[in-house]
Amino acid sequence: MVIALAIIVIGIGSYIAINKASTSKLYTTSSQTAQPTSTQTITSNLINVRPLLPYINTSLVPSYGSNSSKYYLFIVYDPECPYCAIEFNSTLPYLKYLARNNYAKLVFIGMPIHQYSLEMIAMLDLLYQKYGFTQFYNVLEKDYAIYYYNIMLYENNKTSQLEMPTPYTLYLIFNQSNLSINYNNINSTMKNAYAIANLAYNQGIDATPILIIYNVQTGSTVNQFVGLYPTQEIESYLNQTLGVRS
Repeated sequence: MVIALAIIVIGIGSYIAINKASTSKLYTTSSQTAQPTSTQTITSNLINVRPLLPYINTSLVPSYGSNSSKYYLFIVYDPECPYCAIEFNSTLPYLKYLARNNYAKLVFIGMPIHQYSLEMIAMLDLLYQKYGFTQFYNVLEKDYAIYYYNIMLYENNKTSQLEMPTPYTLYLIFNQSNLSINYNNINSTMKNAYAIANLAYNQGIDATPILIIYNVQTGSTVNQFVGLYPTQEIESYLNQTLGVRS
């Protein structure tokens, strides 16, 4: 998916749906070797994330883990991206495990690709600023769990349309979790989210999902997963690269 960055008009919307006839099959069972598909971009050029480093440990970029970690894992996400829902629904708990055990520090970069993405990213940023990483993570995980469930319904012909999340999805999750944010701040937060996304875009980050492995000690990107990859392949590579003990 190629990003078209744009400021989106604010407004809590209702659920939107994609007509099945206009959408190719979203979920396919991939082989354990990463072969390019319609959801993958294979590139020989490693992404430079150094311009994003000054924003880590600020309120503008959600992060989790120790600053003493040897590796940073940059998670490029869109809360409205179906491929993100498929990949991160499976891998987010594992990535959190890595950060909790000091194998890596997680850095979340929101990339607004879809209609409501920028507003949803701004809502999640406000949540992070008020409640910290745990609530940010919990809400994003629930958003992807709902989305993944809807994708499975769609893929198994239980529904004729794919029901996509919107800001209203996050609003409902907030209410169910007894969380609240100041919506008066969303305009400025959207501008900040856009600025970070634009900076990342200028480094060649032009798709979602993306997982970038950055070595803090060498100051360079080690590898990257651009597009949808099997969970087992991602975990196997990270276990070996980060030296995860079995």
